[in-house]
Amino acid sequence: LILFPLFCVKSSNMGFLTKDGLEHIKNHKYKSSGYSPLDLKFNVWWEGVLNVTPKSMAPNLITLAGFIIMMISYGVFAIYDLTLEKEVPQWTFWVSGLCMFIYQTLDAVDGKQARKTGSSSPLGQLFDHGCDSFSVSFVIVAVAQATRFGNGFGTLAFWAIAQY
Repeated sequence: LILFPLFCVKSSNMGFLTKDGLEHIKNHKYKSSGYSPLDLKFNVWWEGVLNVTPKSMAPNLITLAGFIIMMISYGVFAIYDLTLEKEVPQWTFWVSGLCMFIYQTLDAVDGKQARKTGSSSPLGQLFDHGCDSFSVSFVIVAVAQATRFGNGFGTLAFWAIAQY
């Protein structure tokens, strides 16, 4: 029995993964849920970026690069104000917007790269969605900074609600 229940296989039905469940995970194939109207418009851009992306570049490297870009977006605000109450230079919002655009581009391209190179995997998908989840926090910080929400209960409540 391993310490982390998510990876445990137990014979009784106590909420752990069964052998059948593990087999299902092993054979999992990602299926897109379709495109939104914006996806259809941006797809031309994403395909263009994919065409200049070297085939040797790992999709997880693209995911990591996007996540680092979002951390930079946060870092630009953090240099000027950690309280989310002070006025920061206008250019920091332009940098944040550019970082978000680059991030969403890399986030779309990483999956396309994985399918192009035949390197899609459940672990890669988990890494991608994990980075997406953390990146939402950086977007929330940008919104809180733009509105000078502060770092009190209101921001905490906003943060909690926006995560869902």
